[in-house]
Amino acid sequence: MRAFAESVLEGRFLADVYSCADAALAKEQVNQIGKLIKSDVAKAQLISAENVAEYMYAVSDKEQWKAADFSCLAPPFPLMFF
Repeated sequence: MRAFAESVLEGRFLADVYSCADAALAKEQVNQIGKLIKSDVAKAQLISAENVAEYMYAVSDKEQWKAADFSCLAPPFPLMFF
């Protein structure tokens, strides 16, 4: 998780965006989108959810999850990156 956030903050993720971008999407547009994402991630509270994912997919026998299965779905911060 932190590695991806660092990739975003350092702008390395843009290479993947360029390779996946539609030919009609101008490089300048991709750069603008990248700047917006980088700005938001830089301000966001970084949250590691690896332990939650491990519980949900490796520890628990439950296959289907619904919103009612969680006691609270309120976001803890105004801007977060999981």
